[in-house]
Amino acid sequence: MEFPSNWDMANDKAHRLYKKCKKYYKVDEEDKFIDVFNLHPIVHVYCLGVIIYNFISIIIIILKKKSYLKVNISFTLSLLFSIGSFLTVSLYYIKKMFYFDFPCYIIPYICAVAIPMSIFSCGGMILFYLKHCYINASLYNKHYNEDKYKNYNRGFLRKISLAFSEKMVIKIILLSITLNIFYVNVLSTFNVSYTINPLLKGFCVVIYEQLPVYTLLTLFLVIFLPMAIHDISMFRANFSFGRGLLISLIFNLLFVIIYIITIFLSSYKCTKISKYIPSEIYFITLYLIFHIAHISMPMIEVFKINQHIIGLELNKKGLIRIFDDELLYKQFFEYAVKKRSVEYALFHVEYMEFKELFKANNTKVVDDSSQVFSPTVGNKDRKFIQQYETIYNKATDIFEKYFKENSELELNLPGKLIRSITDKYYEYTIYYNRNIVNTDDEHEIDLKKLNCETLYDEVHEEVIDSLFLNVYSSFAKDQKKTIKEKSNK
Repeated sequence: MEFPSNWDMANDKAHRLYKKCKKYYKVDEEDKFIDVFNLHPIVHVYCLGVIIYNFISIIIIILKKKSYLKVNISFTLSLLFSIGSFLTVSLYYIKKMFYFDFPCYIIPYICAVAIPMSIFSCGGMILFYLKHCYINASLYNKHYNEDKYKNYNRGFLRKISLAFSEKMVIKIILLSITLNIFYVNVLSTFNVSYTINPLLKGFCVVIYEQLPVYTLLTLFLVIFLPMAIHDISMFRANFSFGRGLLISLIFNLLFVIIYIITIFLSSYKCTKISKYIPSEIYFITLYLIFHIAHISMPMIEVFKINQHIIGLELNKKGLIRIFDDELLYKQFFEYAVKKRSVEYALFHVEYMEFKELFKANNTKVVDDSSQVFSPTVGNKDRKFIQQYETIYNKATDIFEKYFKENSELELNLPGKLIRSITDKYYEYTIYYNRNIVNTDDEHEIDLKKLNCETLYDEVHEEVIDSLFLNVYSSFAKDQKKTIKEKSNK
């Protein structure tokens, strides 16, 4: 078979491909050979479907931010993965579609952004999930003084996941993208894999410019992914979304292995099978699988839960009553552990204790004009100080447990709400310390500023919504099912 007449004779990569593939074709099979690199219509439909699916997912994630937070899924990492997935899938498809004319210099630049974004956000979502599993297991053991989840301390990624934070992942992504782009810019000046002037088009094989990306991908697949599979399999089906995530990771590992094998097999790349199932399909599919398992399924779960709530005629009063029944509360607590939401249940308990302090001390919200004169230090109203000291200590304890970054019980709440609570808390503590703790002078105290009874009310509403949606609806359904089964025996 001769070198195809419509191929660029000056393109070295075209000549390399021709030499690699010519042994598979006879003299008069030039058209058959060229047709291998034209995608089948089914491949076009599949790839465009995945691209559209990714784009719609990005919009849904932005619009349904609160729903992701309520089912304990990282909104930020989900969005970053979807954007990275959209860029990667689009690049692989367009590069394959315009195989003979695609400008090669575009590939390393898009990969320098998309691959780190998708890999680190994917790893971050896995660590986010594991962190909640480890924390909830630990909290259960502490709460009931049991060793039900003692074996979970053996996970390879336990220490890393407990130290994990979204901000850390975002910083790593930005640093990686910056270094990758700098590396590509430097290497591009040497015209190793392509030239910009004159512009090299088609038959793109960009290796050296993507070495950092390939290294990152290799480390993720060879080291991180097997450890993640081990840790998630250790939890098995004891935590929500665990089974789906585990299956998706196993399939991802399998598809990556197939992808690596096929890109190096000339018998695959040069023959008709690559027209129907190009190597890029495996890479696109692994993105799709993870996307469905860890981003789309939670949204489907939210929809199903809302349908259950309507069918069961549930309300939040039923949820609140559970906390007053010792037996039901233990069952509910165990269920919250499985849903990785036990910190929400504990927050509700502490919030109610906090509110009780105001009832016990008869410390009510007063008018803006209400003030009290503080006597000199020797005659201070000790009871007054003790009341507010108890309230201050409880408010501080709740804040440090549930709102401090990387605290064991940190709640997954909208950033705007966390900032609002943090500002209110610091305003309150500054006023308390200035006027109660660090003063010896007689002066007026504004009880309105000193009263913090409503400090956590807005958060409590979010917590109850999350418990109701993520835990109570499924719990109530299972309880009704159990009662029905017992009555039928």
